[in-house]
Amino acid sequence: MKLFLLLGLTSTAYAATFGCSTTGITDTDRQMFYDKLNNGRRNVAKGQEPNQSGNLPAGKNIYEMNYDCNLEQVAYDWASQCSMSGLSGINSSYIALTSPVWSGSGPFDGNTMASNQLTTWWQTLKENGIASDLTYSGGDVQPWATLANGKNTAFGCGFAQCDDASQSISKYKWAFACIVNSVLAPGDKVYETGSACTSGSDCTYMPSSTCSDGLCHTDSLSGPPETNDICPGATNMNDEIRMAFVNRHNELKSSGVRGLESDGAGGNAPKGKQSLKYRWDCAIEANAIAWGNTCSQAHSTSQSRNPSGEQWGENLYTSSDEQNPKQAAVSASNLWWSELKKYGVGQDNILTDTVSAKGVGHYTQMAWETTYKIGCSVNYCSGKTWVVCQYGPSGNYVNQTIYTKGDPCTSDTGCPADTTCSVSEGLCVKP
Repeated sequence: MKLFLLLGLTSTAYAATFGCSTTGITDTDRQMFYDKLNNGRRNVAKGQEPNQSGNLPAGKNIYEMNYDCNLEQVAYDWASQCSMSGLSGINSSYIALTSPVWSGSGPFDGNTMASNQLTTWWQTLKENGIASDLTYSGGDVQPWATLANGKNTAFGCGFAQCDDASQSISKYKWAFACIVNSVLAPGDKVYETGSACTSGSDCTYMPSSTCSDGLCHTDSLSGPPETNDICPGATNMNDEIRMAFVNRHNELKSSGVRGLESDGAGGNAPKGKQSLKYRWDCAIEANAIAWGNTCSQAHSTSQSRNPSGEQWGENLYTSSDEQNPKQAAVSASNLWWSELKKYGVGQDNILTDTVSAKGVGHYTQMAWETTYKIGCSVNYCSGKTWVVCQYGPSGNYVNQTIYTKGDPCTSDTGCPADTTCSVSEGLCVKP
């Protein structure tokens, strides 16, 4: 099974009369896809879907998926290659599940094979389970989570058989793919817990929604428009991506100051007091985007990160494939933070030359007590994902304390002047 990200495509789809023209896929096949996946989603919404132990909680704002003929065509085009090469037209808007390429000496029953593959993907929930809070973390439950994602509003599937006359035992090959129009990143909830809809007023994710036997319905195939309210001038970022960076940074920084993070030098990193909570900064974002657009995949100069007298730090991340931006935000943050456990800092919590030489600089910048502003960029460079995050004010000063040891704040008096305490996080918030 592989996952790929697809271009945003739109077409008109109907639940019973589909109007698609893909060769080899019939309306009987499409109705099977439609019923199998939406009935599974309906079971989830009503709290009737088995988890590894017991049933999943009921869900609200889970949408019935419309059938998209364009997505079907993309899925079919990939399947008709009968190879494991990647899908074309890759970007961050859609995600696909692909089957193995099956071989046999006789023709395949495509409808039965596709039905069985959908069952296999859906059963990854029962086989592997997901935590009751429904937080997605990837892994073996990924196929089910991809199909069950409450925000999906459209999908398309396609299968194809390829004949190879030069072969005898494996003359026939068969492959199958399904594409959905919403991507889960690690840390996302697969769906909202609550009561399944009984009327359109219960459906708030998409405007003008109706309710269809526990599932919300919209005629849109594209999902809600991206919001870009935090930094409206940026063209390659949106608020969801920004908050994925901010939230993961704050989750990790909070866990660190509460003494919950393993230190490779032994024990857990010490508790910390007075550490500042991250917030997004548009000026830093603009600087990160400008550097990210160069695709140099190297650090920028310190001079370029000091445009107004405040020095900014920088972390970089590269992935060998084109990741969804939200996924890249979480993956980059996790990788940088993992240096604490992998290399260790020690209970003194000071960035000495010796500690710095271990290769913990990404972690220490994230954990730096007085750093509270962040701006990032996600770029695609020659098929790779390149993430640039910059931080203000900069951390990573040699022979300085990473953060002050002590109990995290429980009230404003435990924070520096002019800041307030976020008690649940143990972090201090700048106005």
